[in-house]
Amino acid sequence: MAAKRPHTTLIIREKIAILDRLEKGESATSLAQCYWVGKSTITDIKRNKNRLRNFARTESGPGKRKTLRQPEYPHMENALHTWFLQQRLKNAPISGSLLAEKAKFFFKEMVQTGVEPNYEFQASVGWLDHFKKRHGIRHLKITGEKLSNNKAAGEPFRMLFRQKISEMGLCS
Repeated sequence: MAAKRPHTTLIIREKIAILDRLEKGESATSLAQCYWVGKSTITDIKRNKNRLRNFARTESGPGKRKTLRQPEYPHMENALHTWFLQQRLKNAPISGSLLAEKAKFFFKEMVQTGVEPNYEFQASVGWLDHFKKRHGIRHLKITGEKLSNNKAAGEPFRMLFRQKISEMGLCS
């Protein structure tokens, strides 16, 4: 009896690589063996080629996504992500609670304009974690000390330091 193949779930990046290899003429059977999936998985990927390619163009996360599932409120999330990127360019510190508050604000605005359905949006911790994963936002804080690093401003000090070491004969 042959050993059973373990269950394998491919990430979007791997699915795109399979599509590229299929277009170059590789067989579905050889790709199935290479990626440890069934041949039917390869044909499913081929059948969903357009959806996969479109999704891969808009994906902004770290590339670990496995499904094509879109967020429940894409307009609000797009606005929030744009705001987030603008704040990052300004080096503004952004916390999870600030993101959640802005999400509620954008959602309320979009309900009033009719873009999103009238629903009570909570911006829960789970939603926030998924938002961060979808957009590749890591759990890093921006602080003024880290961003104020100026190598050119430190050069005169380095030169003075080297001069003092040499004067005192600390180097051999």
